[in-house]
Amino acid sequence: MPDNYDVAFSAIRIRNTRSRHQDTLWIRISVSVDGQDRGTANWDGTGGRDKNNGYFDGLRNAQGKLIGVSTGPITDGSAVKVSFLVLNSGHTPNEKAYSDALAAISSAATTYGGLWGYLIGSLTAVASLFVGANCDGPVAADAFTVTGKQIREGINVHPYYNWVNPSGYIGPNSPQGCGSNSNYDAVVQFTRHS
Repeated sequence: MPDNYDVAFSAIRIRNTRSRHQDTLWIRISVSVDGQDRGTANWDGTGGRDKNNGYFDGLRNAQGKLIGVSTGPITDGSAVKVSFLVLNSGHTPNEKAYSDALAAISSAATTYGGLWGYLIGSLTAVASLFVGANCDGPVAADAFTVTGKQIREGINVHPYYNWVNPSGYIGPNSPQGCGSNSNYDAVVQFTRHS
């Protein structure tokens, strides 16, 4: 019998901000199942976009919901692809450039291993399209695929299944006058859809 899951960007750990004092975060996550787009969600900034070093769990939108998308009905053999992009930006990102960057992340993940390292150069170039201040730029981005079976088995052990990149996201060289290179961890959480 098919299951339905919610996929959410649920937490972020900032070990080191890209800016000198605080990063102003913009978060976007998208989900596809077996190549079919299931949607994209953005964090609306509830609770404040400005974050310093620390662990921020349960990032929620104004409706009290995690930043996420439902998979719809899936089976054990379904391939669930998740892509996300976290920006430090003192200005609202250009919508088209933000969408295009997330699509590039998803596409690159199909081709390359070690996605964050590959993306550092290309995202830094893309970032200039939609951020203005010199400390702005990507601080975490990834795309990964899990099967319906991996999600189901993870949730059978706990009420949720968390995906975390064990390498984290160490950012590119920050421009002079900014903080040192960013260092982030991100948590994507899968839960049964209620």
